[in-house]
Order: sequence, then structure tokens, then C-alpha cells
Amino acid sequence: MRKVPLVTGEYYHVYNRGVDRRCTFEDGVDYGKLYQSLYLFNDANYRNTGHEQYFNETLLAAHEVLQDERNPYVSVLSYCLMPNHFHLMLLQRQDGGISKFLHKLGIAYTQHFNKRYDRTGSLFESTFKVVHVENDAQLLHLPRYVHCNALDLTALNWREGQVKDWGVAQSFLDSFPWSSHRVYMGDKQELPVIDLAEARKIFPDVASYTSFLKEWATRELPCDLVTPRAS
Repeated sequence: MRKVPLVTGEYYHVYNRGVDRRCTFEDGVDYGKLYQSLYLFNDANYRNTGHEQYFNETLLAAHEVLQDERNPYVSVLSYCLMPNHFHLMLLQRQDGGISKFLHKLGIAYTQHFNKRYDRTGSLFESTFKVVHVENDAQLLHLPRYVHCNALDLTALNWREGQVKDWGVAQSFLDSFPWSSHRVYMGDKQELPVIDLAEARKIFPDVASYTSFLKEWATRELPCDLVTPRAS
């Protein structure tokens, strides 16, 4: 039994990584497929689990057809896709929603990856990790933590809050295509992965988000809100 119960109406930080910490995203095609999956499989009304049809799925067409009939398992408030793991901030919207969503997401993406690279077996660790958001401070902190994970791909010392040149850090985050940071910066989504209504309850505008992001990444003080690394 999972140590952290998954309760409908509660927020969670969910993350998982490749088995043996292996790379799970080799290029933009792989990242794009997982991004599309965040939309497509977050829907109890979507029944396609066959990988051949999945590979040929036109996501924008699916959005046009299904957007008024969707029954989301979760609200996705933020995400960050990294070379060997991913981070999600989720609000569970129906009983068992997070588990069902992650199960479908993992199966479909593993089928894609295994077919593309002629491999077999599991791709992600068997059980995704989850941290319950227990208070308003954690709720406010989590989107920026998820997004700042992209800075692990740089030499910037963001985890210790010692980013000396915030302009360089923000430029990297603004150019990184595989997180929801740019949605928080006001960019239009290709697919409606992020629940904007829920996200704006935390950060109602770009200015409040960017100032909060910079404040933490340049703080030069320890922070007890940091959640465990997945890499």
C-alpha cells in the first residue's frame, strides 16, 4: 500500500525516473510524445490504449473532438521533463485519478520508446514517487521548484539559492521547451495540458510568478521546502 494516500481535491508533487537512472528522452520527438501524452491520457473518456493507433494519433484533432467531452483524472499545474526523469504538480480530481493517469501515461510512453529504440521491458521505475502538498507555503513553492529543475542542465547553483546572474537563469528557463515555465510566462499552450484556472489561483499574473522565482533562486539561504531530487 502506498505510504502517501492520494486524496481527491489534494495537491501532490509526482515524479519518476528511468530504470537504473537511464535516459528516457533521447530527443525532441520523445519529449514531444510525453508532452502530448500529458494531455491525451488525462481523460477517463479516452479509451485508446493500442500503441499503433497511439503513434498515429493527431493530438490537435483529438483536442478539437474531445475537449467538450473530457473527464480529467487530474489538473496539471506544472511539469518539467528532464533527460532521465519528470516532475509533475497535480491536483487529483477524481478518486484514483493520479494512479490511473500515471499508469496510462507510463504504458503508452514506454510502448513508444521501446518500439522506437527496439527494446523491451520497463522504462520507468515501477512506483512513481509522490509528495503531498500539506500547506500554502508548499503550494506556492512547488511550481517554481518544478520549473527550476531545468537549471540542473546548467552550471547554475540554483538549489542552494546562489544564482549570481538571474538574467542568465531566466533566459535558459525561457528557452527550455519541456516545462510549463513558459505557460506561467504567458505563452500560449500547444495543447491545454496546464489547467490555467488552477495555476492562476497560485500566481495570478506573470509579475508575481517571476518575482517569486527570482527571489528563491537568488536567496543564498537554505530552504526547507525543497523536495527530493529525482535524478
